[in-house]
Amino acid sequence: MEARAKGGRLPEEEELHTEGSSSNRISSLPDDILHHILSLLPVGSTAQTSVLSRQWNHLWASLPILDFSDVKGGAVEFISKVLRHRHENSNLKVFRVKGYLSSSCLYSCIDRVVKYRVEELALDVSLTDKYFSDDAFGLPSLFKCDSLRSLTLATYKNPYYSPSIPKPYFGLLLSSNAVAKSGLHQLHTLSLTRVEFLDSALELDLFSASSLPSLEKLSITNCQGIAHLKITCPNIKDVHIVKMFLSSLHISGMRLENLEITHSFEVRVNGNRVKIFAPNLKTFWWQHDYGTEESFAPSFPILRACHLACFGKVVDVTMAKPTVNLLCGSSQVQKLCIYDSYLRILSDIYFEGGLPYSFMNLKTLQIFIRVFNKDVIPGITCLFMSSPKLHTLSIYTMNTYLETYLPTWHNILLDDAGCTEEQFWESQAQILSHFLGHLKVVNIHDYSHRINENVIKFARFLLEHGRSLQEIILHSRHPSRKEKIGSVLEGIPRASAGVKISVALATLAKFSDACDRAKSNFFPFW
Repeated sequence: MEARAKGGRLPEEEELHTEGSSSNRISSLPDDILHHILSLLPVGSTAQTSVLSRQWNHLWASLPILDFSDVKGGAVEFISKVLRHRHENSNLKVFRVKGYLSSSCLYSCIDRVVKYRVEELALDVSLTDKYFSDDAFGLPSLFKCDSLRSLTLATYKNPYYSPSIPKPYFGLLLSSNAVAKSGLHQLHTLSLTRVEFLDSALELDLFSASSLPSLEKLSITNCQGIAHLKITCPNIKDVHIVKMFLSSLHISGMRLENLEITHSFEVRVNGNRVKIFAPNLKTFWWQHDYGTEESFAPSFPILRACHLACFGKVVDVTMAKPTVNLLCGSSQVQKLCIYDSYLRILSDIYFEGGLPYSFMNLKTLQIFIRVFNKDVIPGITCLFMSSPKLHTLSIYTMNTYLETYLPTWHNILLDDAGCTEEQFWESQAQILSHFLGHLKVVNIHDYSHRINENVIKFARFLLEHGRSLQEIILHSRHPSRKEKIGSVLEGIPRASAGVKISVALATLAKFSDACDRAKSNFFPFW
């Protein structure tokens, strides 16, 4: 005990870096390796290593990654202390904060990390006090930080209420003018979530060559203050626009490869429009968007995958033209996923002569519908007519309670004649000759409470006319009905002698997994 120096520490010669000690082998490693080891620890544990020796104190004060995402209670003081004790010339690669902060603490953190030439900055915070809105977000230094490569700004949203959380709390405000005049010329990734823009962005080039010339990835989610969004960054590759409630959208990029627009045109207003110019687009995701008065997508010549989803129960006839335009721009697609609201639009288009183009490269088609009935069958047929080289077809019936939902053909002659689904399919055999000559694999996932007769009729039609059919799998929700369905299918005459027929168990978990896989397959890069 006498060997201990004042303060309870061992003399320097007996510290952990003493010659010959086992820990000396760790301490002798290069600083960049030691930094990497420390980066794998929680930030609180990393701080504790500073008491081991003078060398470890130096390492702690120069860590290139500071992650305060998991810091609980006392976070404000802790973050400020860490930054105050940091070495002057130690640059930061990554700085992350998540939680509730005062505006003064936030401003102080930003000023310090900018001084340390931070490369990746992620702020997911809510402020415990309100700051002035005329100070360019209170962070003018942020938009002059030429070292930034990645920036994430989000208003923290805690799913669990706690009395210790100050109420009310305030979200992040962002000046459109600050973004438009930013000096973030090296920024390649920008993510904005639940951020409010203070001033009108209509006349400003927020996302352009002048403001963000190096930007490659952009994600905007549930931000307020932008109704007219324009994106023309010359190097943009990935764009995700979610819950933005837009009136107009203009995207132009020669290098744009992946585009997602979700929940951003849910409200139909006069004059809302979409214009997309992306000749090198590979994946396109248009989901839960009601529709626009005008859409212009001239051509996506190398498009690999397209996802079109809309769940509106009422189909507006004015949606036909923008739907045709979107599909026309996607006509070179290799994989198409489409939901039933668009199929009901296509049902009307079918009786008007069909689509004016074909999906000549389409190999895989996924169809998600509430109910397999007269309301969507002509729309499905419309797609089949325009898909002469389709290889794999998957159909998912999602709703189990609407077997009688809108059972009409969208055609007064067929409705008055009482045309059945079976009669309709038989009348399409010649029209669908090319489709039936190429189709090889069919998966039908039926989640109905009872056996859906329309599914069986469709399977019968494919077996009787599918000349190249190799496999048809019907996924039933009820194990007890597998044998009955199998016996019905086995008794149907087959156009293809080598076709394999099987019945599998359909579960909601499998359906959820299929949706997750579809999402990951569409956007593997983000």
